[in-house]
Amino acid sequence: MSFLRSVSWVGAGTGISIVVSILSVPAIISGYVPSEVTYFLWLWTLLGVMNLADFGLSRGVSKFVSSGISITKVLLYGYIYALIVSSVLGGVLFILGFIINIEFWNELPQVVKIISIALFIISFLTFPLSGVVEGLGKFRDIVIIKNIGNIIAYCIPIIFAIYKVDIYITLTFSVILSRLIIFISICLLIYRALSANATKLNNSTKGNENQSYNINFFFSFCTSVGIVSFMGVIFLYWDRSLILTSLTHSDVVSYVAFSEMLIKLYAIPGILSGVIFQFVSAKFDFDKKVLLILIPKFLLACSFLFAVFSVVFFISIKSWVFSYVFKHSLNKDLELLFSVMVFFTVLNCFNMLAMTIAQALNNHKKIFYSQFILLPIFILISYVLAKSGNVKLAISVWFTRIPVIYIYTVFLNYKSIKLRGSYEGINNKPTHK
Repeated sequence: MSFLRSVSWVGAGTGISIVVSILSVPAIISGYVPSEVTYFLWLWTLLGVMNLADFGLSRGVSKFVSSGISITKVLLYGYIYALIVSSVLGGVLFILGFIINIEFWNELPQVVKIISIALFIISFLTFPLSGVVEGLGKFRDIVIIKNIGNIIAYCIPIIFAIYKVDIYITLTFSVILSRLIIFISICLLIYRALSANATKLNNSTKGNENQSYNINFFFSFCTSVGIVSFMGVIFLYWDRSLILTSLTHSDVVSYVAFSEMLIKLYAIPGILSGVIFQFVSAKFDFDKKVLLILIPKFLLACSFLFAVFSVVFFISIKSWVFSYVFKHSLNKDLELLFSVMVFFTVLNCFNMLAMTIAQALNNHKKIFYSQFILLPIFILISYVLAKSGNVKLAISVWFTRIPVIYIYTVFLNYKSIKLRGSYEGINNKPTHK
């Protein structure tokens, strides 16, 4: 499947999932008593957390499969890694359960606890298989499968509420059944793909087995990507801690609300990243037009200009945003802060894509080290500035980490591709005697 068609399928799938959840959640809230609604909210939250618990596993499997490594070998690596991560995570949660008295968990019904544990297990069984499907480039199929699962998860509670079905049966069917259908469907999809292309896959993997693509490299890659993703989620909300004690209550609410609106923009690089990662991992002989886009000066100029235009667009519509979304006027300092947020959020979308390319080019450790070194520095400086009363400067400094990491990653990608010889067609112009 072509790059544009793959992106279109992933984008359409993301859109359908968002629409289904938006339309069904109010119906579920109105169809159940508050205590029952909390069970749904808990399990949906757990599903979101489990996506973070992947810890780079799906992307590692996708990379190895895209690179032509034997699927059975990759799955073996994947499930060993899944067993280790799930055991460590489960052990940590179990110990915390003794140390910290988690009242919410203790108050959950036994059936909901069993569903939660089953969801945990099914998720780790599914992660490696999802990576295989993405590595094979079957984005259309995985989108269809996941959307069927999501529709079941959100629509069954609505239907069962009409017929007054027991809440625990409803939870089991909506959550566990939907995850099992996704798991079984992916298994069948991989089986069919292997059966239909057995000869082709065997021939390709025999010629592409790379000795450096061993279990040690797999573990290193998954761990690096997982830690970076985990840090990214944590530090995504650091700026909010900087404003809590420095702004008025109404300004804090406005800031958080606007921040949540901007975070939705990250769905765009989220749609593109999986497809880009698979294509870059599988191919290094990029089209010359694509290579020209990746030249640092051109890419940086375009992305920074796009971020500036986004700020101009925001300024042109800010009166509508402030009057219809926040229902009150904002002070000038907060308006300026919002413009800064728009600029760096848009730039961070490009940064996320650049980091995806870097990971596909085996620069995962360098990305990890850069994040590990730079982020604490910016955290400390921004915290000190916020404590001294310079909140605007603190947040501006915090956001400055984005262009620093982005510029580093863009040049890192350029260097890696150039070393692989992909730029020979551009840099070596024909000479004439």
